[in-house]
Amino acid sequence: MADNNSIEAENKQIKSILIVDDQDSILKMLEMVLSSDQYNVISAADSSAALELISNRKDGEDIFLIISDQRMPQMTGIQMFESVMELLPDAIRVLMSSYTDKEIFAAAVNQGIVHRCILKPWRMDELDLIVHHALFSPEKFKNSDCLGGELECFNPNIMQKDIKKFNDYRNDMTLGAIALHNGFITRRQLDTAMAEMQNARQAGREVSIENIMFEKGLISSEDMGKLIAAARRKIGKSFGTIAAKEYGASVADVKRCLMIQSNEFTNTSICRHIGDILIAENILTEEQKDSIIIDMTYSEKEDISKSPSELIGKQSFGKVDSLENKILLNKRKQYYFRQRAVDKLFCKIAIDKNFATESEVLQVLEEQLLDFTKDFEVRKIRDIMLSNGILSKEQADKIDSLIHVKPALSKQKENQGKKRVFTIGDNKTFELSITNDDMEATIRLIGEMLKGMNTDGLKYLLKTHNIIYGLANDIDIELFFKRASEKKRESFVIAKGRAAQYGRNASIKYFFEDENRRIGRELISGKFDYRDRGEILIVSEGAILAQKIPLILPIKGSTITGIEILTPQLVDVNLSCGKGAIISKDGFTVTTTVKGRPDLTLSGKISVIHEKRVDGNVDFKTGNIIFGGDVNVSGTLLPGFCVTADNLTVTDIDSGEVNVENNIIVKNNIIGANINSGGNLLVAQSMQKSTVSARGDVVIEKEIIDCTIITSGKVIIPRGRIVASTIHAAKGIEAKEIGSNTSSPCNLFPGADAHANNAIGSLNQEIVSSKKEIESLDEAYKDCEKQIFEQLNTLSDMSRVQERMLAEKTSTLNERNRATSSAVKERMNEKIGDLDKNIAKAERTLNKLFHEHEVNQNRLNSIRAKTKDCNLKIHDLINERNDFQKWYEDQKKAVLKKRSPGVVVNGFMFAGTQIKATHSAMKVNEDIRSSKIYQVLNNDNPDRPFYEMRIDSITQSRRGKK
Repeated sequence: MADNNSIEAENKQIKSILIVDDQDSILKMLEMVLSSDQYNVISAADSSAALELISNRKDGEDIFLIISDQRMPQMTGIQMFESVMELLPDAIRVLMSSYTDKEIFAAAVNQGIVHRCILKPWRMDELDLIVHHALFSPEKFKNSDCLGGELECFNPNIMQKDIKKFNDYRNDMTLGAIALHNGFITRRQLDTAMAEMQNARQAGREVSIENIMFEKGLISSEDMGKLIAAARRKIGKSFGTIAAKEYGASVADVKRCLMIQSNEFTNTSICRHIGDILIAENILTEEQKDSIIIDMTYSEKEDISKSPSELIGKQSFGKVDSLENKILLNKRKQYYFRQRAVDKLFCKIAIDKNFATESEVLQVLEEQLLDFTKDFEVRKIRDIMLSNGILSKEQADKIDSLIHVKPALSKQKENQGKKRVFTIGDNKTFELSITNDDMEATIRLIGEMLKGMNTDGLKYLLKTHNIIYGLANDIDIELFFKRASEKKRESFVIAKGRAAQYGRNASIKYFFEDENRRIGRELISGKFDYRDRGEILIVSEGAILAQKIPLILPIKGSTITGIEILTPQLVDVNLSCGKGAIISKDGFTVTTTVKGRPDLTLSGKISVIHEKRVDGNVDFKTGNIIFGGDVNVSGTLLPGFCVTADNLTVTDIDSGEVNVENNIIVKNNIIGANINSGGNLLVAQSMQKSTVSARGDVVIEKEIIDCTIITSGKVIIPRGRIVASTIHAAKGIEAKEIGSNTSSPCNLFPGADAHANNAIGSLNQEIVSSKKEIESLDEAYKDCEKQIFEQLNTLSDMSRVQERMLAEKTSTLNERNRATSSAVKERMNEKIGDLDKNIAKAERTLNKLFHEHEVNQNRLNSIRAKTKDCNLKIHDLINERNDFQKWYEDQKKAVLKKRSPGVVVNGFMFAGTQIKATHSAMKVNEDIRSSKIYQVLNNDNPDRPFYEMRIDSITQSRRGKK
């Protein structure tokens, strides 16, 4: 009895569709087209009324579908759906609005607030399918990825995306003027709205005059739609006139597109830009659309300017007539579009290298376009990015070098656009096109569609071609079936891969200069004054020292065949601070806690240094000094004692040990010391019998005697001598005098590290080896594809044979059942037995073939994965090699300019001195004077060039420069 009651209650349940829109005409239209005996159609004029209706619905009333407009007063459609999720969680939520809200749509779908989005003007076949699936298969509807067919390109390629709002200001002015003229708003209200809009845009928020007027309640949604349409129609007519006159669009085509615009507004209250309609109808290109907008902007400026020279810049144009100005404008436009193409490539590389994000690129592209309409001067994207702080000069230079060394990029892009085309279906029903990068598949109906064909059948056909990822949802496939039957030439994106998002490395922006890199002031002559290190920066308490630019995590992509697109591993960095500084709770900012000198160690630790003063010597009274700051010793570091600090200033070092993170300044002499410096070593007098390891320059005033020095910088004794010492200096050696008649000879090693070329060669070998591996994988891939193709053909043939045997068995069984003679029945039984054996044999063969096909398919996937890994490895190796090469070249350019690092002696170099560069060496056999000795490549014999040491007179060298 209870079961009967529940069935009766279920039968009495009332199914309803709720429509929410603030325009009465839309509500009436939808109520009419969606009316049915299977459910009720109810409506609400705004979000509040809809939520009240849902809260007060009768028992047994099931609102299974809600269709709502996005733009409504007080509360948007998405805001309403957030409340509906709690009140009516099982209802299907469908949002409708204009194309301009597509980013909002995407966010709403990704967050699960909306199940499907449809664009105005909608099509009835799409609405019918939405209602059908919501009524009969809601779970399937909810689990599908339904953004709607019109939004299938929701993840736009940054290089192909339209530049948004190129002429927003002009549109806003037109709309505001129409609103003012028709009495919707007052002049004061318009001025206030325009000022608020400009402030919002300067703050980085994308708003329009319509948003401001709508949010402030100055105008209703229905009247706003009329105003937008009127503004766009006014602009559209001028736009169409130029399109017909200058760009070959026929008057009939322009009128047809204006009629499309008018009909769309009449039916849906949405009015698209005429340029977008002309592009959709394949009448104009994106570049032509932008060009027309530039022409219209020019014409408006021409109308209001007092002098033609004010149009495009007085310096370039002068006082010329309108015709000459127009000719010059066209030349500027041609240059603009050529530069635009190069700049888009610049932007693409910036994104690929994680130097900039997609949003930053969009911003600068829009800025470039807007700047051009102001004075018709082209600003390069490079300059805009540098001025906005998006790129550093080094990053911009690297992108420029990549553009210049990749002339084949256009060809590579052309190859990426090629497709593989197949016919699928038993009677070649569909044409399937797959891009070579396996990122998109489109399908087109070319034959008669079988009656039994449905979404599952099409998905099975696609699976046989290994298309398994990013398939269109069932609703859009059904729409394709219906529309393709009416128009066979229409193609449909049946599957779309997901592009990998490569993210961005974390980095740190410093607000102070690292003093360890300031070794002195560079003079006009190219030399350095090592006494002048500039003013020491002192920061106050609470000052910001550094900020972290956070890591943007990469997102792996996938091809339509399910192959994962890997992303490079990115590097995160964390702020680190020592004494006198503190990191914010979120880990993104370092600020000072005391007043002092900011300091950055090699490991990246930020500190505010305070000073420890030692009056007298470092001896038994003080003990060894270990201090996390600057140490200033007024006396001598005595034998057996050690100082460990950030920076050290001392009068003398006598057989002591020094370990300093940054710089050491010795006011007099060093004798018998062991010194490790992470920065520069500056000695006012002399150094004897000591060992030095330094990152920076070693600068000593008078003499170096019997010392061993290893430094990645220079060794400089501007007024002194080097005697009986061994010196390794990557950036060269300069002294007044080297050696003596009585001492053992000096051993000097100028130049960069010798292992650089070997390291680059090793990387090149790895790249070549990986490329050979890819070639072998490509051969294996082709062989595997061939086997799979043959197996599929054999499977198809065997399946037909088995089907024929099954049909024959069915026919024989029927004959046996109709037979009256025992002999005939016996003969039929024997035939059936033979058929069963053959059918079983065919089944075993089919199973074996399916197993082999699966093995080959797995092998194919494995080869693809290995090829991806090899390509990523080559990419990483090339980047590593290029980075290493750039570092090596920068070292040579910065240090040596036109010549290799060498030894410069301003006075005498005594015989016996030995000099060994990276590829050659020499022993000085006789005293020389005022010379530079350096390594050079001898090209006298082009067939057998060789390195040799060369001695140049410094005076001759100076004459050569003059």
